[in-house]
Amino acid sequence: LERHARYGWAAGLTGGARVLDIGCGGGSGTARLAETARTVTGVDVSPARIAEALAAHGSSARFLEGDMRRLPLDDDSFDVAVCFEALTHVAEVERVLDELRRVLRPGGTLLASAPNPAAYPPGNPLQLAEIAPAALAETLSRRFANVRVLHQHTYHATLLGTAATIEHDDPLVGLETHVAKLVGTPPGGALHSIVVASDAQLPPEPARIVLGEQLDHRALGRELDTWRRRAIAAEAEATAMRR
Repeated sequence: LERHARYGWAAGLTGGARVLDIGCGGGSGTARLAETARTVTGVDVSPARIAEALAAHGSSARFLEGDMRRLPLDDDSFDVAVCFEALTHVAEVERVLDELRRVLRPGGTLLASAPNPAAYPPGNPLQLAEIAPAALAETLSRRFANVRVLHQHTYHATLLGTAATIEHDDPLVGLETHVAKLVGTPPGGALHSIVVASDAQLPPEPARIVLGEQLDHRALGRELDTWRRRAIAAEAEATAMRR
């Protein structure tokens, strides 16, 4: 859901542009950008992931193996650089931002995201650096004239509509629907920071919702029943040990 929301938003900003997707993984997000961009290049440090991307999406985008601290790309090569959830996978965040600045043309735009250390669950072994929203904005402001920090948070949702609305499953076609939000997230509580940076005018602020997989209530009920039985057994065992 989070990835679909990010790349769907980015695809709306990259029409006709030369786009770079850093940390592209298996290339599904890169392929989403290719639907609107003039050209897209995906870069990832993993040979296996690049092979996967080439096999699945090689007809729609170019994929290169490369380290985002030393990008195998020329200066001023891209109009838009996308770096979603990859910044904190290296310790040298500043070096990565310097590289992204280098490969962007004058007036180009950077779209990047990072988990918010104040809200995101700890313990990810692939996360080698932490950068808070304010710190991310500050370090980008030393490289770009204009910086905006957005926030992304995930909520539960329910959809009421006709059969056609319920059957709808095309992420490229939006739903005409009213959205009501019942709960607020306090400042600093969003799971992810999303930044937009450019020396040119920044794009308008988004408000994007993506509805994902259906909840299997029967499976959830079975799982809940399993944990309930385990809790009862554990309590009985603890009581016996105390005795």
